[in-house]
Amino acid sequence: MTAWNRSGRWLRELGSYIWIQLGVQALGFLAGLAVVRTLSPDQYAQVALAGNFQFTLALLADTGIGIGLASIGGQVWRDRDRLGRLIATARSLRGRFALVALAATVPLLVWLLGRNGGSHVHVVAIVGAVILTLWAQLNFDALGAAPRLAGEVARVQRIDLAGNALRLGAILALAALGALNATLAVAVGSAIAVWQWFWIRPAVADLVNVHAKPDDADRAALLSLARSQLANTIFFCLQGQIGLWIIAGFGNTRGVADLGALGRLAFVLTIPNAIQNNLILPRFARLPANRPLLTRRYAQIVGLAAVAALALWALSAAFPKPLLWLLGPSYAHLQRELPLLMASSALAYFAAVLWSLNFARAWVRWSWLNIPFALAIQAACVSLLDLSTVRGVILFGLFPSIASIALNLWLSRRGLRATAAS
Repeated sequence: MTAWNRSGRWLRELGSYIWIQLGVQALGFLAGLAVVRTLSPDQYAQVALAGNFQFTLALLADTGIGIGLASIGGQVWRDRDRLGRLIATARSLRGRFALVALAATVPLLVWLLGRNGGSHVHVVAIVGAVILTLWAQLNFDALGAAPRLAGEVARVQRIDLAGNALRLGAILALAALGALNATLAVAVGSAIAVWQWFWIRPAVADLVNVHAKPDDADRAALLSLARSQLANTIFFCLQGQIGLWIIAGFGNTRGVADLGALGRLAFVLTIPNAIQNNLILPRFARLPANRPLLTRRYAQIVGLAAVAALALWALSAAFPKPLLWLLGPSYAHLQRELPLLMASSALAYFAAVLWSLNFARAWVRWSWLNIPFALAIQAACVSLLDLSTVRGVILFGLFPSIASIALNLWLSRRGLRATAAS
């Protein structure tokens, strides 16, 4: 196949993916907006906390396992049984890590939900929904690695599209009936996650043996990666989520709702993020160890990510009022905070892209240096910022991203230099 034909095939695949992904993200965004506009700030604060902990638990349950799925899977994805053993091992380890993460974080979630207006019954229901969603999400993501590695992400996209359509329909129906509350909003997401897990198994059965048993060699390799990334993963979770925890614990419920609602507007980045995770990174992981080729692809990916990050910030700076109108009148007062949050989200996204590229090639040996750098920055921020305000919390999360970008660029340079020149 000529270079021209390869480029044409890639562009057609990318175009098809983007159109479907736009539908996936648009449906998810509309469902989120319906929840924001329907619920009172007090109720929405509970939804924001549940979503925050769901994300945190998923990260803690992964703890380096995704690195193994990308790096090892990128070499064995053509072998259905071999890939099945790798995924089965990843699912087993993630399940164990999830139990530890739940034991460590659920008491904090219960306390924060109670402090921000949740009754005992609603707190129990929300926590149960979070746990069920976590189980379904971890299993779905593990099996979803097979079509991503094989370059057949449309299989996952179709399930995502149907799931988001069902979620939007359920949210709108509950809102129309006047029955939507924080507990039901979280429960709908949980039900959809279970539904998606049910359908992913037959969708990938020809690519991976879904009945394979865990492999001892894979377990050893994945545990080695998990140990090397444990401190960094825990710290990343704390750094990325501590802003909402701080304002939930020491601020007020309105601040939690404001911060959570603003985060909804960062949906613009879900499109390039999804393209990166589902199309670009699996291909980057499969590239041969050829320095000129890796350097060229790395520069292209980083350049596109920079454009996407700058575009998000420019959009929020130019049109704050129309964007806040989407959230409803309860959040119209956040015109100064919106561009600041978008700048923080853009920097965090760019840092995540750099980290993911290093992740895909296992260039992560010195990634622990991010911990002392970020701690030093945040220690300075504690004495300089008012962390009971939305603005202070946004700035608290913004500055460490700059240090993370610098570190990951250095890690990438080391990884590229260590790669064979030909």
